[in-house]
Amino acid sequence: MENWVPNQETQIDDEDVFVDNTQVEGTSQATNPKKRKYAQRAACWNDYDVLHIDKVRHSKCKKCGTLLKTESGANVGELPFKFVENESFIEYTNALNGKVILPCRTTISNRVTDYFLKEKAKLFKFFNNPLSNVHLTTDCWTSSCQRSSYIVVTTHFIDEDWVMHKRIINFKSLNSHKGEDIGRTLLTCLQEWGINNIMTITVDNASANDKAIEILMEKLPNLYDGGKQLHVRCMAHILNLIVRDGFDQHQSSIKCMQKAVKYIRNSTQRIQRFKECMKELNVESKKFLCNDSPTRWNSTYELLKIAVELEKVFGMFEVKDPTFVRDVLTPSKEDFNICRAMVGFLEKFKVKTDIVSTSTKLMAHRFFGEICDVYKHIKEWAASPQFCLIGKDMIDKYDKY
Repeated sequence: MENWVPNQETQIDDEDVFVDNTQVEGTSQATNPKKRKYAQRAACWNDYDVLHIDKVRHSKCKKCGTLLKTESGANVGELPFKFVENESFIEYTNALNGKVILPCRTTISNRVTDYFLKEKAKLFKFFNNPLSNVHLTTDCWTSSCQRSSYIVVTTHFIDEDWVMHKRIINFKSLNSHKGEDIGRTLLTCLQEWGINNIMTITVDNASANDKAIEILMEKLPNLYDGGKQLHVRCMAHILNLIVRDGFDQHQSSIKCMQKAVKYIRNSTQRIQRFKECMKELNVESKKFLCNDSPTRWNSTYELLKIAVELEKVFGMFEVKDPTFVRDVLTPSKEDFNICRAMVGFLEKFKVKTDIVSTSTKLMAHRFFGEICDVYKHIKEWAASPQFCLIGKDMIDKYDKY
């Protein structure tokens, strides 16, 4: 990339957005770990200095010195284009500034489409440059309501200024989760974008993905290192498989807790009664009982974490709701102890999953250390009698991948 100096038309900068745009600032910048600071993107900020007066954000014009209050916001309403023709909105706009002439929905639609095509052309030109290299991530899933299959393809690349970018370049329905269909869909997407230089493709550990990668290796030109490094297994998915093996050893206690939470969550009256028990016991919690998803172990972790914190409340609720004992096998003291130990054990995996799942920070240099830390964690817990069987199964799964 160092010999390539793009012109103004092909340069990908902070304002170039296609569908999904996430950039990572260089590590040399001081950033707040709790809240990420974003650079000002609009050109108007070149004429203003940002000030904080009495903890309120203001902007001062560099030319005339006018001081203005500054608020930031984003379009999260997902309103249709025809909203600009809504009578109430027109009246509201006129009340703010009677000189404003709102464009019609057709004009807005055309402008958005033009902007989309313009940014797509820039990205297309970037991908077609023989010196550019990209990394891909892809995932497939089935919608719960329509039972339709979908695939998303995301590119990750570093521009000539050493800024990392992420772009979603494909989101479409999939005929099936078979490797042949996944491979053909990926190949079609890459051909449409003219992407030839691919360094890696990160996928989960489904066998269908192995077949898809085989198809791509046969068809793609210019594979880095002959394609030896092309297939990258998703570390977050590997952690998910390891944790699932851990759940199997204590399914009875976990299922008991899941049923108890589901029983309470399925009725507004029971929820209110449970909250009254919390109030009587002076139990303060920012979070309330939550259901989990069968495909997401971290949601089960959150369920268990909140439930064990409210153990005393379950005891009072059992007294105030006789049907709770009749209809549900209420969690015992032993169940709570097992789930509490599981929460402590899974805390490390939750942290590691969050670390390796981020796409807004440079993480490749940390993976080896994180993998070693996970192994050390499993070995330490496997030494305890309560987790010796879990530890053995999880280490076997760890060694497999």
